[in-house]
Amino acid sequence: MSFTGRNVYNLPQERINGSVKKNIELPNNLATGIYILQIEIGDKTESLKLILSR
Repeated sequence: MSFTGRNVYNLPQERINGSVKKNIELPNNLATGIYILQIEIGDKTESLKLILSR
């Protein structure tokens, strides 16, 4: 999700032994800036701030 609230990537995740591991390939034309990585599994949500620079 961009800092302005626009969803830029969405993919269902599956939990393996209580962990989620996923490599994310972002589009080359994705603007540099601040993004929020939000992971939702069941009724739990984790959010992390990411800074994309090139």
